[in-house]
Amino acid sequence: MNKYQVLLDLVNDDIPILTAGKIHEDIPTIHDIGHNLITDIPVIHCGFGLFRSKVNDKNIYFDAGGAMIRLKDSDDNTIVSYTKLDASESQLRTMGYDINKVKSALESFNE
Repeated sequence: MNKYQVLLDLVNDDIPILTAGKIHEDIPTIHDIGHNLITDIPVIHCGFGLFRSKVNDKNIYFDAGGAMIRLKDSDDNTIVSYTKLDASESQLRTMGYDINKVKSALESFNE
């Protein structure tokens, strides 16, 4: 069983995700927003772990830090921290977020 199956299930449902740290070169992290993933404005911290930016002149949102979701193993150790990226399909394209590459990367953990 893929330890990242929860993430793969989200991406299979066309929900873009970001991780806290790099787990694969094709899976973006929260730190890629506004850098490798292009935005119209710098990322703004809104408080309580919520971050905002704009793409195509519309807001995108994601959580970071303690507001992120943690996948844990049976010993209660964190495997990965992740968040959903609230952005439309056209915003994802503009940013350079390729959900199919993310899906392939997550599927590669099953090989």
